[in-house]
Amino acid sequence: MWRSFVEKNKSNELEFQGVLLHWLNQEIKKRPGMGLDQATQEKPAISSSKRSDLIVWKDRKTESAFLEIELKTPETSITDPVFLRDALNKAQSWEAPYFVIWNMREAELYKTPPIGMGVSPDKALKVWPSNNQIRSIDD
Repeated sequence: MWRSFVEKNKSNELEFQGVLLHWLNQEIKKRPGMGLDQATQEKPAISSSKRSDLIVWKDRKTESAFLEIELKTPETSITDPVFLRDALNKAQSWEAPYFVIWNMREAELYKTPPIGMGVSPDKALKVWPSNNQIRSIDD
């Protein structure tokens, strides 16, 4: 499916992010009863200059976030503590109740704890099975 959008060896994380943004907004439109407004990308947090890869909004106009999504390439381990901490900090900044980390091969969903509290991998609400066929961003 991903290959239908890009040419082999010409992909990058931002391009994948854009494709994912398109998929998310299609799904949000199909399910108006979920109470989600839209997804956007590269939104800088008010409290820092760091940008969230993707945010799914309950209400974009009031900046009421539902889900913060951090993406990395398959070369970044899902167990990388910096990856998890960065996603957590951005989710806390947006006061998003949930956040996801996804390295294109593995993904984990977390409930966002209050500001100042951390989270560990054993607290994941959902861990999707690894897709070992994805070894690089071009896969």
